[in-house]
Amino acid sequence: MQRITVITSGLVFAALIAPFFFPWQLSVLLSIAASFFFPPAAILSGVLLDALYSGAHGFPYFTPLGVVISVVAYFVQQFMKTRIMS
Repeated sequence: MQRITVITSGLVFAALIAPFFFPWQLSVLLSIAASFFFPPAAILSGVLLDALYSGAHGFPYFTPLGVVISVVAYFVQQFMKTRIMS
């Protein structure tokens, strides 16, 4: 079970609120950082970015990018847990 700390929850909160205050590039970087602690954060950020920037492009490419980042972050997290336990 994963421990939720103040820094982890603050990073996830910053990643989810960043699209309202910062450009999408910084929002993507924050969601990548947050997804290493909480993998679904990248999917949530991707859906939010697609909702905000849906008129700029025809294909919602932030959501699939969020899924890829979440899967990679999940496997990295599991790999690190395995290495720490061994």
